[in-house]
Amino acid sequence: MILYATTADAEAALVTWAEATWFRYSAAMPDHWLSFHNTLILLVIHTLIPLPLLLFEYLAPAVAQRYKVQPQVRLSLTTFIRCYRDSAHDSLPIMGHWALSFLLYTLCSRYISVWDFLLPSAGEILAQLLVYLLVEDYLNYWIHRLLHTKWAYNNIHHVLHEFTAPEGFIATYSLG
Repeated sequence: MILYATTADAEAALVTWAEATWFRYSAAMPDHWLSFHNTLILLVIHTLIPLPLLLFEYLAPAVAQRYKVQPQVRLSLTTFIRCYRDSAHDSLPIMGHWALSFLLYTLCSRYISVWDFLLPSAGEILAQLLVYLLVEDYLNYWIHRLLHTKWAYNNIHHVLHEFTAPEGFIATYSLG
């Protein structure tokens, strides 16, 4: 149940341009499809964040070499593309979490009858990001330690240590 009598009333109550834009966009889309945006956003970020470093290294190699931790290591473009392809392929099921999204949407829509269109404040977003980063960092540390036990390293984790020099897409490849 929406708090307002009409969608025009709901849109008029929105405070910021971001809320109004999100409302107009999401009003035309089925609710359960909205949860899939995370996958697209994460794939775009996965692609765009390392891209400037890759371009910098290949368009200005002499300049880039001065700033590299291991300047003697220079990987081929084919290797970068393989790392991107493999890490994107490995990450999609994690990013997608389609089954969980459908389950959570079904539960929430069944038990929560009022939906609020207002976006969280900047303070709420920062607090949630801080908690998320702390929890995620803590879990990554302990999972990575577990992956360095003899059995897990030999049977699973050794592949992720294929590259020893930090390079654009290698970072996300190594997380896979």
